[in-house]
Amino acid sequence: IAGDILWTVASMLPQLLIPFGLTEKECGWIGFALTLSGAGLGWMVALYIDRYRSYKKPLLVMLTVSATCFSGVILTLLYVDHKPSLYASCLILLTIMGSCLNALIPAQLELGVELTYPVPEAISTAFLVCLSGMLSPLLTTGGTELIGNAPTRNTVIWFMVGCVLISVISTLLILFVRDDEAVLNRLKIERR
Repeated sequence: IAGDILWTVASMLPQLLIPFGLTEKECGWIGFALTLSGAGLGWMVALYIDRYRSYKKPLLVMLTVSATCFSGVILTLLYVDHKPSLYASCLILLTIMGSCLNALIPAQLELGVELTYPVPEAISTAFLVCLSGMLSPLLTTGGTELIGNAPTRNTVIWFMVGCVLISVISTLLILFVRDDEAVLNRLKIERR
């Protein structure tokens, strides 16, 4: 859920940033950087998971960094009035957030496959992708309705704070997921 909440925010960037003086073109470049940035971190996370067979740590780190960066965006929107500084800060923070979110996807899917073993990979992965594919448009539609057609700064800030809170709560739920060898059944089968 944490990733879907933050992806919802990423898809609503113009609605969220235009009330603070950024243009649609600037929001487009921020969205482009946010989307493209995950390729570099993704392979490093994959190498870590392959080597240490630990899914929980990278997920917690990436979700925490994403929520922290998004909190930084909120603080930037509240306290920075100089437009070039506002644009640069949002670009940097949202690019870091995007790199974590993009690298998060394969790690989440892999953990889901591990936890649902002996269910075939195709079924558990398809279920998770389908769930995310249904949740993101619902959250985006709901978010658009919450902030309205002419969002104010106050409405946007409260919406963003709500997104961060939901993201943090769902990130904390990952602490209750076990990823030791007792539950990584597929790993045991591979080692035989």
